[in-house]
Amino acid sequence: MAELDEPAKASGVTVLCEMGLDPGIDHMLAMDMKQRIEADGGTITSFVSLCGGLPAPGAADNPLAYKFSWNPRGALLAGRNSAVYKKDGALVAVKGEDLFASSQTLRLPHFPAFALEVLPNRDSLGYADYYGLSNPDRTVAAAADAAAAAAAVTAETMFRGTLRYEGFSSIMAGLAALGLFNQDPHPLLSVPRAAAAATKAEADPTAPATTEAPRDDDDAPLPAYPTYASFLHALVTTAGRL
Repeated sequence: MAELDEPAKASGVTVLCEMGLDPGIDHMLAMDMKQRIEADGGTITSFVSLCGGLPAPGAADNPLAYKFSWNPRGALLAGRNSAVYKKDGALVAVKGEDLFASSQTLRLPHFPAFALEVLPNRDSLGYADYYGLSNPDRTVAAAADAAAAAAAVTAETMFRGTLRYEGFSSIMAGLAALGLFNQDPHPLLSVPRAAAAATKAEADPTAPATTEAPRDDDDAPLPAYPTYASFLHALVTTAGRL
């Protein structure tokens, strides 16, 4: 969307982005809090923003304690994103395959019944420029690498995280270990048309029998779910829940 900024301006088109919950409301709350702190003469030394689309506790009735309120494929594969943030002055980089293992438990003093966990949400450092938490003479955007980006952030801690109910990460890590998020084509997920036709006939005894020999294209693979990730996405979408 950022690449459309100049073309939109040239065309006189207004494009409103990041106007939902995250990103959106979280930005507004962050800036409101920052401005109030600075208006009172305060200095921000740590910025931590946590957000998550959690189902009501009574509706968290599946092993993940989660409901897909957006594209299931996107929600599933988001767990393979790498993350980078700053904590107590040090750069922290998390590889995509280590994201679930990096989750931390969270307890809220005023809501002790909520058993939550936090996952780092991709690149937290990039938001320092937008929030006015970076050095004006040495911005994050101009940094040559992640270490330089962390050094450009004026706050000692800069972290944006995703909230989930406790136990989510361990289950998702298990699914990842089984290869269910793998996006490489797998032959076991390409069913020959002849096998698909036989399965349909077996499931429907009233279907007319045929002795016609398979055509050359009958053994062509079905492209519906060529990867485990697309198969899992279709399974969740069809069932409506996991």
